Parts: sequence; structure tokens; C-alpha cells
Amino acid sequence: MADGRDKKSTERNILIRNQGNEPLIIARNGITIHGADVFRIHSIVSSTQGTINISNTAATIAPNCNEEWLVTVLFDPANNGLITAELNISSNDPNEAEINIPLVGEGVQPFISLTNPTQALTVNANDIYTFSWQDKYNAGKAYISLYLDNDTNPDNGFERLIVDKLSEDQETNSFSWQIPVDLVGSTMHVCAVIEAGDISFSSYASGSLHIDNPGMFRLISPNQVTNELYNYQYEYNGTVYKGTA
Repeated sequence: MADGRDKKSTERNILIRNQGNEPLIIARNGITIHGADVFRIHSIVSSTQGTINISNTAATIAPNCNEEWLVTVLFDPANNGLITAELNISSNDPNEAEINIPLVGEGVQPFISLTNPTQALTVNANDIYTFSWQDKYNAGKAYISLYLDNDTNPDNGFERLIVDKLSEDQETNSFSWQIPVDLVGSTMHVCAVIEAGDISFSSYASGSLHIDNPGMFRLISPNQVTNELYNYQYEYNGTVYKGTA
């Protein structure tokens, strides 16, 4: 089983038949799960008797495969990673009074990490800036949205949507954006959100974007360094300048 962890469960069905010539008696509480409480039995339904309840009494499966029980197991983990357990069936079978069926599930949460900007950058309005990221989700379809924000706290809400509903499966993990003129003078953080149904995960870029007037000054080198000498590089009106200070 693969499951989007927390708030999203998945289910699998296990079919039980009695191939013998005599009725098979399943003991009271004779179908249980051991090893992990993130697996649970959702229902037991007989092809001839309807819903089966063995919490208070034993129940019988007809012989010669004339009846089937469908056991539905739900998997709803709270953490990422592989999780194992066993489904135990106790009966009056003289040869196999107990049968253990292995259960394996993987908790999966969508993940995304912006790979740029990694520092405080000055960019010009009307220029094209390309965002890139790394993402992962193995439990189905997921969609990515990019936002501008005044801070790095998603609980405060986002300032402006850049783009939404990008497929997590698209070939390139990037999006090119033309910087709007009305953002001139602002400094913005960038947040990526990946969503799969009602599950979401957000990540802010480590850097920020300061938006300057179109076609003027653009700092290419980092605006903060730890070295004594600063190797600067900037563009002004289409010309790139370099030097050491």
C-alpha cells in the first residue's frame, strides 16, 4: 500500500474462501491486525451473509468455496516511510489454526524544495526570472503553486500568486516568470506549495527578490559576502560590469 500520510487513507481487500469439505469456523475476534495501529480492519463482508461481526461471537464460512469473505484493511499512517504488520486469522482449521498475512504500507507526503533564489537578489521589472525546485510524490497526482510573500510564515497568507496547478510530473522542475512592473520597490520571498488532495507541503526559498525599475541596475553577485575582498558583478542598462572591492 502507498498512502499520502496523515488525512488520507488507502485500502486493500483480502479474500477468504473455505476450500475444505466442512464449515470453517472463524473464532470470536479471530481476524486481527498486529504490529502497527496504522492498519485497521474497516469491514468484513460475506458473499452470502452480508456484513460479518465477530467481535462478540464466532462465525462460519461455508465449505467448497460456496462463500467468500471480503476483508477490507485501511492504511492511514502519520509518518513517512515503510510500515509492516500482520493480519492474523484464527479458525478451527485442523492444519492451519492460525494464518498470518503480511501487510506492508508506505507513508508518503508530498515534498518540494525551491533551489533558487538562494540569496538576496536584485532583479528588474519586465525581465524574465526562472524559478526551479526539487519535488517528490509517489502516491498519485500532485500539483505545484508558486507564491510571493512579504515574510516566510505561510500561516500569515501569501501576498501574490505567481502560478498554480503545475503538474508535479512535468518534465522540467522550473517556471519562467515575467516580473510585473507594479512590484518595483518591493522585496519578496518566494514560496512553493505542493498539494495532493487535501494534503499540502510548503517550502520557502532561502533567498529573496528585490524588484528594481526596468532596464536599470541588476546585481548579479551576492549582496553579502564573508570574504575580505568582494568580487562584484552587476548589469546596468544591458552592460555587465565586474570588479573587486
